[in-house]
Amino acid sequence: MEQFTSDQQAESDAPGWGAPLALAALIFCTYFFLSTCSSIWDRDEARFARATAEMVSSGNHLFATFNGKLRPDKPIFIYWIMSVPVQMFGQSEWAYRLCSVLGTTLACLFTYSIGRSLFNHRTGLWGMALLATNPLMAYTGAVATSDAVLLTFMTGMFAIFADALKNEIKLKHVVALAILFSGGLLTKGPVALLPLIPFIITRLAMPGRPDANGSGGAILKVLVSVGVAVGVFAAWFFPADAATHGELYNQMFMHHLVERMGKPLENHGGYSPQYLGFYFFVIILAFFPWTIYLPGALKRMTKSDSLSVGRCLLLTWIGTILLVMIAISTKLPHYILPIWPALALCVGAYLDASKGEDEPAAGWMGVLGGLLFIAVALGLAAGIGFGPEYIGKYAKKPDPAWLPYAGESHSMRSVVGALGVILALPILFRNASVHFVSNAKTILASALIFFILAGCLILPNFERVKISKLLAEKIRAHATSDSPVTVCGYNEASLLFYVNKKVEDIIPEHPTVQPVAGVKIGPKADPLVAAKKVEQAVCDWAKDTAGGVLVIPKPMFEKYKSDANVSSLIEIGSVTGFNYSKGHWVEVLALRRRN
Repeated sequence: MEQFTSDQQAESDAPGWGAPLALAALIFCTYFFLSTCSSIWDRDEARFARATAEMVSSGNHLFATFNGKLRPDKPIFIYWIMSVPVQMFGQSEWAYRLCSVLGTTLACLFTYSIGRSLFNHRTGLWGMALLATNPLMAYTGAVATSDAVLLTFMTGMFAIFADALKNEIKLKHVVALAILFSGGLLTKGPVALLPLIPFIITRLAMPGRPDANGSGGAILKVLVSVGVAVGVFAAWFFPADAATHGELYNQMFMHHLVERMGKPLENHGGYSPQYLGFYFFVIILAFFPWTIYLPGALKRMTKSDSLSVGRCLLLTWIGTILLVMIAISTKLPHYILPIWPALALCVGAYLDASKGEDEPAAGWMGVLGGLLFIAVALGLAAGIGFGPEYIGKYAKKPDPAWLPYAGESHSMRSVVGALGVILALPILFRNASVHFVSNAKTILASALIFFILAGCLILPNFERVKISKLLAEKIRAHATSDSPVTVCGYNEASLLFYVNKKVEDIIPEHPTVQPVAGVKIGPKADPLVAAKKVEQAVCDWAKDTAGGVLVIPKPMFEKYKSDANVSSLIEIGSVTGFNYSKGHWVEVLALRRRN
């Protein structure tokens, strides 16, 4: 087998970068628009945003804090770079999200570079377009989390590998990889090292490169860049760990890394049969609409008679990350985002293979892709159009308070849902083999239109049922800037972000804390004892004569009104909305003491 034995030869005379840069500009504008269309979401985004705000206000750039306490979930780099646009442009939502938008754009450009190096210009363009137009990328690319930034570093590593696999590893490759590995480690830790495995496998098994000494030398040079990156990480970590008296190590490595692999944190995942197949369902749903071509593309990629460097790298890229994430007990959809560029390039190569005429032979895998597309498209349209009514009327725990909102927003949602069906109809009724690439272009345009409609209609509509931002505005309007805020039963991270100050919980909810008389408040606490302790804490807070604001759900407040001190509290604001992190409709009150 030759180095590039494939029906798609890598093009040395490919067109310039004008088209990919223009497409990157369109992607940036679209994602930037989406980043301006909603307030900060609970919970991860709100935690990242609030930790960044605390870094800006405190000037502590050594370790991150959330609500004044160490936040060891991720290393420091994401907070560093998020703080830059916040300091430049102020504390608007889009400023916190700007790094994700830029990260998405760069990841798309790196994807083009990989496709251009391993296949051709057209495959690279398809790859970057497909990467930007699917639900998982649309979400992670327009929120203030670390995922899009990590994707930038990891896709950049693969872009360097793709270039290096065609030639020898040069000094420029080593330097670039050292920078990318450093950024990846400082963004999300050891997961950033995973691209090493596909590179090593491809280098050793690379067709036409049987020279073991040459491969060993190339791998050694890459390992040197990893060593430099580990040194950069250590230069931050050891001073930060010393400043936190070892707590950073205990929480970041022992809890968020080691424990995450062995048991599902916060009940996310496990090793039961449904979770072993979890990520395959994520791909079907979150890579939509491109799942219509994915089965056929993967079949074509695995053709043993024409395995190339490009195919070897893409398949080992997908397989390595997918197997590692399946093996880790804690499972969340965005954990497999790093395989998205590889999936996009597989489909891009598949589309380019048609040369605008006939569908490449895919057999039953092509039929499977069509069935998956139809099922998800119709399910998405029905979910958008009728899902809220179903939740309000027929769900396991129907919530009548949801129905007024569902009814009011029905027309808007029906328009978006119907549009999805209308745009899908040409795909369903046209001859797929004749209109193969035309169908793909129609889907691409449909995805862009859907993103714009989502930003104009769906996301703003959700603002009507969000609680934290509206409640924080009422608190600021009726309380002084130095009034302490205490929460009871509504300790969402988004409230902390919009209140923009440290917030005290009436009783800490962590099971390791013993706040009152040695009674633990948490999952293992006696519910009756815990409820009594909370009631007593609310009564004690109301009895205090100092100023302050209490945030509490109205049902809880009604339970405690028999106490004279509680009943004397003055309401300064209330918001009724949907607490989506808990999954229920609730009215939340902001109260102050009578003083």
